Amino acid sequence: MRIALPAVLLPFLFACSAAQRPATPDEPSTLAAMLRAHLGLVETPLRPALRLTHRVLREGHPRVAMNWMVVSTPSGETFVHEGGTGGFSSFMGFVPAAGRAAIVLSDTALLARGGLGAIGMRLLEPAP
Repeated sequence: MRIALPAVLLPFLFACSAAQRPATPDEPSTLAAMLRAHLGLVETPLRPALRLTHRVLREGHPRVAMNWMVVSTPSGETFVHEGGTGGFSSFMGFVPAAGRAAIVLSDTALLARGGLGAIGMRLLEPAP
């Protein structure tokens, strides 16, 4: 099956495919670098492509954007992605209005127990 992608997304997809590659010593994770770019904290030519992924494509609960579930929180729209595979679980999210982001990684498959969403959301939306 062939899928046509807008050319503007290709650099973003290639950059994300390198997420397991170590970055510079002052950059602990390329996942963290990607979230900083989503928050607009760093200049990147990928900014227009990143902004496209924030557009809601399907209404409902949760709303769905490209790669993200979008939920409303007291801090503003929150973009999250959670998942797992054989023995691993992950959560990544950010709140642009608050300038907050979180990455939670586990070496255990926790999907049957609800995943890492509750932990990730607690980091993104601390109690008052």
